[in-house]
Amino acid sequence: MKSLAVALPVILPAANGIPGPTAHPAGDIEAARTPSTVTTTRFTPDGPIFADVVRLPTVTGPRKVIVLRMRAASLSDCQLRADGRGGQLALATRELRLRGDVRIYLTRFSGCVQDLVCLTFSPDNLRVPPFVPPLVFMTHVTAEQSLVTSDTTGVDGLRLGIARASAAEGSRQDRYPSGPAPQRS
Repeated sequence: MKSLAVALPVILPAANGIPGPTAHPAGDIEAARTPSTVTTTRFTPDGPIFADVVRLPTVTGPRKVIVLRMRAASLSDCQLRADGRGGQLALATRELRLRGDVRIYLTRFSGCVQDLVCLTFSPDNLRVPPFVPPLVFMTHVTAEQSLVTSDTTGVDGLRLGIARASAAEGSRQDRYPSGPAPQRS
């Protein structure tokens, strides 16, 4: 059964010629200059995933990305690191739940399908199949994420942290105002 779940995302679209729906960039939203890095022990979509490659508006011009569209998804033991003007923001959660019109824009996405076959997807290299059937999940995921949109977002066990650059010291100082620091990878 597991091998069928791994093979279906590749075989089904190729055999049936199913095109993924065209995904439109996130309206008037511009993505950040640098994609954030996200890691999760398990990425579980609810229902099928439709994938496409689009140009996403960013503050420095369009960026070619993979867009994953689905009705919902959950990420277990999720950690995010994003660069900003004042330093780096760190976010960690036990579970992140995205519901509604979920769109995840990625420049790179790697993980193990059904915990069996590990792959790395990118817009220019190995692309995500245009249709991924329900019940397929990924483990050991690392992604370069440009933008995520959803109707609702739920979080369990949120921890935030800020790493600020110190001009006087020439180094970074970590400050975690909301509980313990997320573990570093």
